[in-house]
Amino acid sequence: MGEQYKPEGFTIRDRRSRSDASSSPETSSPDTQETLTPEEKREIGDAPRSAAAATGAAEQHLHEVTFATFILSLSTSAVVSLGEIPDPSMGKLAINLEHAKQIIDILGIIKNKTLGNLQKEEEALLNGLLYDLRMKYLQKINPVKL
Repeated sequence: MGEQYKPEGFTIRDRRSRSDASSSPETSSPDTQETLTPEEKREIGDAPRSAAAATGAAEQHLHEVTFATFILSLSTSAVVSLGEIPDPSMGKLAINLEHAKQIIDILGIIKNKTLGNLQKEEEALLNGLLYDLRMKYLQKINPVKL
């Protein structure tokens, strides 16, 4: 029992190829090794979890979906399909009247299915968006000639 117990660490070998532009020749060498103590392993292991938890909470707050945000998202897609604002994926205006009509119809179905179950603000938002989208759609399919 005269010997003291010394916990063994582990060895990390970098197996990235030297062609990786982000690594330097010193760090990408397979001969490069680091030995970590168990305490260092615990610290490294805990850091990603706490960072991920903090990031997850922030993302959850930013991407909270409510009825209003859902309806606004659908209506934004319809406005893009009507060619009123640029398509974010292409960066330019694109008209797809069939898609716009489908989204407007979906919003109409949502209105009918949620009748009497919405808060006043939600109902006003849905009614206003539907009216505006229907008018824009009619203007696209029946342009007024002056």
